[in-house]
Amino acid sequence: MRIFLIILFLSIFLKANVFLDDYYIYQTNKFYEKKEYEKALKYLEKIENKNSKIFYNMGNILYIQGKYEEAIDYYEKVKDLELKHQINHNMANSYVKLQNYEKAIEFYKKALEYKNDEKTKYNLELIKLKKEEIDKENQRILIKESC
Repeated sequence: MRIFLIILFLSIFLKANVFLDDYYIYQTNKFYEKKEYEKALKYLEKIENKNSKIFYNMGNILYIQGKYEEAIDYYEKVKDLELKHQINHNMANSYVKLQNYEKAIEFYKKALEYKNDEKTKYNLELIKLKKEEIDKENQRILIKESC
């Protein structure tokens, strides 16, 4: 009898968590649509059973807020292969915002391994040019300083 009650309690508790997670997702969507990103993020943080899509959405909200390093941390938690192109693309965008062009190039290339996407190709070429321009400027500065 005691085991039965424990099992009953656990099943009710687990179902309650699922319902709570659904409620948190509902609240997240409501606040996201209103562009109240801080509130949306707070509800995503409350979700017990986080999956790749939750981590992806958390990363996207942090990116929108300009918290690029934190966004990258959440993007790295995504394991869903269907999201890998977009995750790598978004990580590259985050690195661009952080002005880490080498990492941005690396992640745009990784994104292209999952999907041959024109937008990703364009961003990759643009950042390669930007990095080349910066490298040339740094060379000019070094030459100037050594004279």
